Amino acid sequence: MNDTFRIQLKIADKQYPLKCKRSEEKIFRSAANLINEKLIQYGNKYQSAPVEKKDFVIMAACDIAVSQMRLIDQQNETPAYDKIKELNAELEDFIEGEL
Repeated sequence: MNDTFRIQLKIADKQYPLKCKRSEEKIFRSAANLINEKLIQYGNKYQSAPVEKKDFVIMAACDIAVSQMRLIDQQNETPAYDKIKELNAELEDFIEGEL
C-alpha cells in the first residue's frame, strides 16, 4: 500500500503541490498555517513600510528557523542538565554520608 499522496498547500496566496505521507499531512498543513500566520503578523507590523511580500516570506522563514534553533539548543542542554542534577544528587548523598 502506497502511503504517500499529493496535497495542495496554500502559502502566501500561492498553491504548492507536494507529496507527503498520510501520517504527515497534518504536520505539513500546520506548517503552512504557521507560515501564513507569520506572514500576516509581519504584514500587519510593517504595513506602512515599503516592504515586498518576498521580504515578509524571508522574515517569516527566519523567525521559524530561530524557533527551531532554540528547540535544538534546549534538546542539547537537557541531557547536560539531567547529568548535572544526577551528579548533584550523588554529591549531596556523599556529603550527607560524611557528616
